[in-house]
Amino acid sequence: MKSLIHELILILLTIFYYKEQQVHFNGQLETLEKEKEGLLGYFISMVVPDASCDNDAAKTFTTQVKNAIQRNLMSNGQKIIYDVIQIHQNLNRQSIQHICDGKLASAGDEWLYRYIDQPTEIIMEEFHSLWTDVEKSINHQLEREKSTWTKVLNEFFVRMDLMMEAVKIKGAAAQYIDDIFNTTGGKA
Repeated sequence: MKSLIHELILILLTIFYYKEQQVHFNGQLETLEKEKEGLLGYFISMVVPDASCDNDAAKTFTTQVKNAIQRNLMSNGQKIIYDVIQIHQNLNRQSIQHICDGKLASAGDEWLYRYIDQPTEIIMEEFHSLWTDVEKSINHQLEREKSTWTKVLNEFFVRMDLMMEAVKIKGAAAQYIDDIFNTTGGKA
């Protein structure tokens, strides 16, 4: 009886593992199917020297670069916003009311009358004042993140320019390979 239970558990675990692997590989195949056109274009552009393939490959490549930067900016931006909001978790009615209560001793008469007569309005004003600081913090960090990615993109373009110069001077990769295997006497 005990060995039967062990066998059934082993079979069940095998089925679960198989199902998990099947889902994983199906996901990989779906991703491959989505990228099929781009991969096919890339393969053809690497094998067949054709200017129109170069244009298509360049468009595909720039689209992939743009998508990668967008994904990273969105992900990092969401993380920045989440982190700043987590830091300012005390931005609630109770903490703002406590801040307003702390101003009672130093506030003018008009503010005191308004705080007694319209406390919600005063709390909302204080919230907007504090929220402006939170927005400034978020925007500052997002600008730094954009600046970082701008530098990365600029470096990318510098590298692309260097590669274009190398192609102009030394020829395309296919020509370079042909030149390597040619000797001065014509025999390899």
